[in-house]
Amino acid sequence: MNNFKKLVLKAAKSSGAKKVEIIHGSLFVTFTPGFVDVLANELKNVLQNLSKHITVKMYALKDNEYAYDFI
Repeated sequence: MNNFKKLVLKAAKSSGAKKVEIIHGSLFVTFTPGFVDVLANELKNVLQNLSKHITVKMYALKDNEYAYDFI
């Protein structure tokens, strides 16, 4: 696993997520109920700051799950 993926997983786990996985290059994060929208947006900002060469797109799914794509 490359360093960028390790950083992404570490950031996601540190954000209050209860489940984190990368599938086909997309990050899927499930948050515990609470301030889910705030946590999801904060994670997006953290991920965006990991590299100036990427753009992070965030998608709200169901049951407190979010997907993040790296473009």
